[in-house]
Amino acid sequence: DLAEKHGLIVVAPYLDRERFPTRLYQQGGVVGEPDRAKWLYHSIERLYDHLVATRRAEPGGYILFGHSAGAQFVHRMVLALPEARYRLAVIGNAGFYTLPTEAGPAGGFPFPYSLEGTPITEAERAKALQRPLIVMLGDQDIDPNHYQLNNSKRARAQGPHRFARGQFFFAAAEAEAKRLGVRFGWKLIVVPGVDHDNTRMSAAAAASAAL
Repeated sequence: DLAEKHGLIVVAPYLDRERFPTRLYQQGGVVGEPDRAKWLYHSIERLYDHLVATRRAEPGGYILFGHSAGAQFVHRMVLALPEARYRLAVIGNAGFYTLPTEAGPAGGFPFPYSLEGTPITEAERAKALQRPLIVMLGDQDIDPNHYQLNNSKRARAQGPHRFARGQFFFAAAEAEAKRLGVRFGWKLIVVPGVDHDNTRMSAAAAASAAL
C-alpha cells in the first residue's frame, strides 16, 4: 500500500537466518574478510544491476531502507561502501551503531561499535558523511530492556535505549564531519508516538523517501 501511495517499487532481498547470521547480515561480513568484494553490501549493488538490466528499475539510483536489524545493515553499508549508487538511505530504530570513527565512545571499542579494526579509510568515511542519510527515531522506542536490544557494555555506552543511541550516533557523525572539514549530509527525524514498530516507521520512511 505504501509503495502504491508513493510511487515506489519495493525490492526486499531474502536474507534468512540460516545463511546470513548476525556477522553477515547486520555486520555485512566485514570481520575477517579482507576481500571487500565479498562483503554483503556488494550484493545490493549487484541486485540493482540486475533490476536495471531487466528494466525493473531506473538507472538513476535507488533508495535504501532498513528498520531495526535492517537499519544496522543499511548504516554500515553507507559507511563501508560510500560509492554505492543509492540516492538516499533511511534507517529506523537500530539497536546500536557503528560510530563513524576509529574508536568507540570510551576508546578501544572495535567494529561493529566503531570502524576500528576495519580497512575503511578516513577518505571513505568523509565521503559517507556527505552522502544523503536519514536517521529516523521513534521517540517511544525507549525500553531499555526490550528483548531484542543489545545490552552489552559497549552497546550501553551509546545510550540506555534505541532512541538515545540513535541521537548519540547522529551527534558523533556530525562531530566527525566537522573534524574532517566536510559538509554533513545526514538528517535526523524524530517520529512522535512510535516505539519499535516497523509498520509505522516504514510509513514515515516512505513519506520521506517520496519527497
